Amino acid sequence: MLGGRAQRISAAAVVVVVGCLVPTLARAVQTLDEFEDVRGWGAQASPGASLEIAQDGGKTGNAMRLDFDFRGGGGFVIARKAFALTLPSNFAFTFDIRGDAPPNLLEIKIIEPTNDNVWWRVMRDFTFPKEWQHVVVKKSRLEYAWGKKQTAAPKKVAFLEIAITTGEGGKGSVWIDDLKLEEREAPSRADLPPVVTASTFAPGHEPRLILDQDPQTSWRSGELAAEQWLQLDFQKRREYGGLIVDWDPEHYATSYRVQVSDDAESWTLAYASTAGSGGRSYVYLPDGESRYVRLELLQASQGKGYEIRSLAVQPIAFSMSPNQFFEAIAASGFRGTYPKYFTGRQSYWTVVGADDDDKEALISEEGILEVDKGAFSIEPFLYLDGALVTWSDAQPAQALAGTSLPIPSVTWQQGDVHLKIEAFAGGAPGASVLYARYDLENRGDRLRDLDLFLALRPFQVLPPWQSLNMIGGV
Repeated sequence: MLGGRAQRISAAAVVVVVGCLVPTLARAVQTLDEFEDVRGWGAQASPGASLEIAQDGGKTGNAMRLDFDFRGGGGFVIARKAFALTLPSNFAFTFDIRGDAPPNLLEIKIIEPTNDNVWWRVMRDFTFPKEWQHVVVKKSRLEYAWGKKQTAAPKKVAFLEIAITTGEGGKGSVWIDDLKLEEREAPSRADLPPVVTASTFAPGHEPRLILDQDPQTSWRSGELAAEQWLQLDFQKRREYGGLIVDWDPEHYATSYRVQVSDDAESWTLAYASTAGSGGRSYVYLPDGESRYVRLELLQASQGKGYEIRSLAVQPIAFSMSPNQFFEAIAASGFRGTYPKYFTGRQSYWTVVGADDDDKEALISEEGILEVDKGAFSIEPFLYLDGALVTWSDAQPAQALAGTSLPIPSVTWQQGDVHLKIEAFAGGAPGASVLYARYDLENRGDRLRDLDLFLALRPFQVLPPWQSLNMIGGV
């Protein structure tokens, strides 16, 4: 929480279970490759990297093993096979995977036959499991990558590719087994309204009232039971991207879990929080798909039950990526409380570092400092005479020390109050130190009530669309 003007967001100390949450319901399943042999699969690699394809023991029978080595550099390796497939209106590719390899990007690509269009699902920072894990790649998660002419969705398949792209790099082995294509029920044009039930409720505060989006109505539980629950029944299996929960400011959950199910008997943990602080909670549920969603409330803020003003189920796009998730949060927040790029506007930056050192920091035109490549950032905020001041309010101006020295600075001006942010690095290569200096000055003739906050945030200075062998943003 940043001052009194910003909304409180329950986003700390959470556990998120990513992937296919519950068993898949399919109308028809086509086995594409059981990998009893690896004929037809060809290996490709970028310069400096290498890939070998071998046959090995699988989850059942044999599997395809991909042995790769990035040799200390970047790049990609690809296993590719020709297929002649006509895709149903809705579908998912599934396979089993395990690995002994560093985290990298795992990519599944579909290449269409007539227009060379490529559709892909990129799983960033994929941690290859030691034990077999089932992976589901839904049509709704495929994105258009490149090609001759973009279409609404892929319809035919000429080639399938399984690619590993540099994250941490290194070398290792990955096993793939039981590749299938599932036909799925076509999504409805309009979802059925959920049926809402709860463990208990107070008179005049029925569970259904969380869906009316009226801030004056709410569901309120009983006060005696320590643990309570609120459940949504979508009346059929459906996909979703997450939840937005608006809590009562007095009676909220400090600890809660989100469970999902298809039969309301067997439940799977999808999300958990142990640091709820009321206000609004954004629940990140990538690849969410189930008939039932249950909010299990474990600890109340005042020990007198729970109250929820509204609960809104979010579409798939809400959690297509961490950047899209925070873009949705920023859209409902106050301007300036999130980086500028979450509004779709470019934020410019410059590099800060010592000569001949591989480590480099970035400082943005707003004075936000990313301390190393892909690391956290330090963002200044002012609390001036009872009001929050952000980069959006402060009219930042940029300069170099002595007009030409490689010591960048950004100065905020809010009336007579000036904040100068300066960054530089010094020291030997491999042992350099990053320095940041914050000078706060009142140039007026009256006393001001002023606090400077330096927030450590999980946002890079590099915008999401400025991909320099990595993904910017979150």
